[in-house]
Formats: sequence, structure tokens, C-alpha cells
Amino acid sequence: MRFKAKLAPEQVSLLSSLVGSMRRLYEGSSSESNKVASGQGYLTGGSILKVDSKKVLISTSGKGDADGVAFYCELTTRDGIFLEHRIDSAAPDNAIAMEIGLGEFRVALRSIVANLETNNGFHASGEDAMKISTNNGRHTTTVLKLAKREGVPCLCVETLTRDGVVTLSHAIPVRVMRVDEVDIAPPYVSVEDFHSGVPIGVDRNLRFILERLQGDCPHVCLETSAAGELTLKSDGDGSCSVRTFFGKTKSRHGNSGGSREPCKIKVDTKILVSCLQWQQSGIVSHVSSALLCFAEDEMLVVHVALSPSSLGFFTYSLPIHFLSDEDL
Repeated sequence: MRFKAKLAPEQVSLLSSLVGSMRRLYEGSSSESNKVASGQGYLTGGSILKVDSKKVLISTSGKGDADGVAFYCELTTRDGIFLEHRIDSAAPDNAIAMEIGLGEFRVALRSIVANLETNNGFHASGEDAMKISTNNGRHTTTVLKLAKREGVPCLCVETLTRDGVVTLSHAIPVRVMRVDEVDIAPPYVSVEDFHSGVPIGVDRNLRFILERLQGDCPHVCLETSAAGELTLKSDGDGSCSVRTFFGKTKSRHGNSGGSREPCKIKVDTKILVSCLQWQQSGIVSHVSSALLCFAEDEMLVVHVALSPSSLGFFTYSLPIHFLSDEDL
């Protein structure tokens, strides 16, 4: 089994931001955060990376305070997250799959990005960030490859100069898996269960509001209606109540005559803030659209489509809390 892919600096930066947005779900305690900061990789295992000829799939589930949260990311390979890639596998669709620690992967990618910014002077922004300048004499390519280091299977992340000289290298231990044993898919909810899709793009920084509430308000209620309002309500210690309104939301029923009853759910404020981390990261310049999808009595889904549209998307699914009489 072999795997090797080449990435431009801008593609490495995007992948680093994506992996970083996942990892924030697991920084629930100071001891865990310290392990990540020191590169010990307390997340070893638990996250799945699958690559075939057309797509890169990443799936992970929250632990600790983020238990019940699921993340799914789907990226195109050629002309997407990779410049080029090659796989030699006996599995269907010429696919490979591995279990990987996001902590180590994030540390490696951040190191590569910092090195590229210092030596290449690039800064990713907007659609231009996906364009490659091959005329730059300092141009450096990043390589991802599956290899063994001291007998241990590793996903190696390396930077190479135009002459093929390795300037930086990281080896992340992985567990190679049978592709037919890996079941990666976005969270499934029947279309009939979704009540509304609420746009929360760059101009609607919901995270900015929630971040200021999470210290005093562990939970937040979100209510949407076909009339075009999204309401955030959060009660603190009883001394204050906060309500925020967003207009121009879209009901899944549209004008079809479906139910116009309001949909209300209650979620953990801190977890929702973590799932909106991308709104304040390098990912935001690649976001085409973003929706909050309400599945009443089931889950809240954050769905983000990337730009260009052929690049892919990522999705968070969050568990919801029982609504008390005070919430209704």
C-alpha cells in the first residue's frame, strides 16, 4: 500500500486550519491542552482519514465535554486539496484509510505553514489563495506520504525545495485500517426532520456573540420560524437574560404550505462556540456558504460549503438538550 500527495503552500494552510477547527473540540481541560501544546498528541487514534482517487474524507467524534459531537469533512483531491496524488492499494476505488491523532497532525501542519510563511512569504486569502505561482524561485512543495519509520506506519509531512531537498519533516504514527471496515459519512438526518436552514456566513459572526455568553450561560436556546427570525436566548445566573435576533432566515418548507410552527432547540454554549471556530480562522476566506440546520428533538447541524464549490465541505453535528418548562 502506497500513498503520496503534493500540496501547494495555500493548500497546506487550508488543511491546517481545517484540522485546527476540529481539534478545538477536544481542548476540554488544561491537562489535555498541555499535551497538545507539547506535541504529545493525546488525540492519538479516534480520527479517521480516508483517501481515494477523488476525495479526502476526515471523520472524528468529540470526547469529554464534547461527547456526542461529530465532525465530517469531504474534500476533492485533484485541483482541490492536492496538486497531485498517487495511491497504490488493493482496496476498492484504490482507497486507503488510517486512524490518526489530530494533535500530532495539527502540530506538523502548523510547523510546515510557519516555515512556508517565513521562506516563501505567502499569505492565503480568498480565491487567489488557491492559485500557485510556479515562477517564484523560492517555491516549496509539501508532500504527504505513507511510510514506515523504525517499523511504525506513519503519515509523513515534508517540505521540499524545487530541487527536491527536504527542508522540514514530520512523521505522525498512524494505524492503517481495512477500507471495508471504515464507515465514514456525514450525519444522517431525514430531510423531513430538518426545520430550517439559517445562513451564518462571514457577515453573521454568531461565534462572536456566543463567546461572550459562554462564561455565564452554559446553555443557549435557538429558535427559528418560517417568518424569517432566528432568536438566541440565554439565561445566566437569573440576574440577566440575553436575546439576539437574526432576520432573513430560510425555512425548509418555503411556500409549500408545510408547518409554520417555530422550531426551538437547546445546546451547550461552549460546544457551539467550538463548532464555529472556523468563523475566526483562515478557513473563513474559503467559505462559500454556511447554514445552521435544525432537526427538532434530534440535533443541530453546522454545514459549511467551501469555495470554489468543487473544493468540498465540512459538517458538525451537535447533540441537543431537553427543553425544560422555563425554556418553552
